[in-house]
Amino acid sequence: MKSYFKYIYFFLFILLSFTEIKFAGMRVGQVFLLFTFILIIIDDYNNKQIDWELIFFFELGAIVMILISLNSIEGKIDEYKFFIKYVIVFMASFYIGAKALQKVEVKDFITILESVVAFYIIMAFLIYFHLLPDTIISKIVHYRTGYGGYKYLEFQGTFHEAIWLALAIYIASLSAFLLRFRFHIFPKNRNLLYLYYIIVFISLVLTKNKTVFLSLIFAAIFLFFLKSSLTLIYSNYYKREELVENIPALKTLNKINMINLLFFTLFVGLIFYIANELLPEPLITKKLLLTKLKHERGEAFVVTWHLIEKSNFFGGYGFGFVEDFFSHYPTTIIGLGQHVSMIFNSYLDIWLSASIFGLIFHLLLLYISFSSRYFLTIVLPVVLFAFANFNPIVGDENYYIFLGLSYGLIQKYQKQREEYV
Repeated sequence: MKSYFKYIYFFLFILLSFTEIKFAGMRVGQVFLLFTFILIIIDDYNNKQIDWELIFFFELGAIVMILISLNSIEGKIDEYKFFIKYVIVFMASFYIGAKALQKVEVKDFITILESVVAFYIIMAFLIYFHLLPDTIISKIVHYRTGYGGYKYLEFQGTFHEAIWLALAIYIASLSAFLLRFRFHIFPKNRNLLYLYYIIVFISLVLTKNKTVFLSLIFAAIFLFFLKSSLTLIYSNYYKREELVENIPALKTLNKINMINLLFFTLFVGLIFYIANELLPEPLITKKLLLTKLKHERGEAFVVTWHLIEKSNFFGGYGFGFVEDFFSHYPTTIIGLGQHVSMIFNSYLDIWLSASIFGLIFHLLLLYISFSSRYFLTIVLPVVLFAFANFNPIVGDENYYIFLGLSYGLIQKYQKQREEYV
């Protein structure tokens, strides 16, 4: 492993957080992402390790979705931007994630993830409390038009919105913890580590993103049913207990105590309830739910599903259709319209824009990134799947990097088993 890659990955995650800094018309993080991809491809070429199958899969999927989009006669805004993202940016992101544990030692990669999360949190606090000069803040922060026409700052750090800060903190810290658990990398004195994750939790609460809690509960429920179903399938009269113990999936899942899992689920729910009650502006209120159902997500879902039904469930209205359609929609739907290119549900969005083939492509990404052999390859795809059903995260590089991380872990140990055999 080349030592410079750990610095490359560190700066990649840092620069991806500066969404307002542009270079040659692109976000500086995207430019550095492409630079990172080129370095990895060169290194893989020299070592004859290029994953041509993965590249071919991504490019084939991108070409099919582009052709479907071009075939649509509907109005579309900035269609070509999606083409570039799927052909280059998203493919490069997934590949970078897939190669992370090949290019960087696991211990170093954990340090990278936890360090960049600390950076995200520090920047968010500095900006939120205006501890940086306004001349700096105005250059690195995305301002949104708030109620009354003025501009305001949320707990979003240098990210475009609070949701993207929540995703970056959540998915990076969760991956670091799962890697620690998988490889048994823990410090002798864990007090500082506990303090670190308490600060991470507080920061996630401050982003006011409810999906973090929902996806954790969803993952816990999924683990419960996965363990129960595999136990029923493999544990029967005809299989001796020692043979069952050698099944990799059950060896992993048997580490889960069902009672502890139940208490964890209840604990997450309780913490969410307490945070909701203590915050000056609760995360969920009756009024907020009614607004979301009647004027935001609920109405967006109804309209989107009607459009999918109208196409005989094929979809395929084209990339950029969402922004054009909802910009001219007679009723105002909160969160949609000009400068909003995706609806809240990532998979409904891709179905609407790139047809059922686009949906299949994204479900296949989840499939190749999932394995019941390791907690990371179970939890990470499940959490990202749950998150994507409430937020448009399939348009974010981190979604592909961390799905790629899960895929890469699967490939790494599959290769090691083949070499051992």
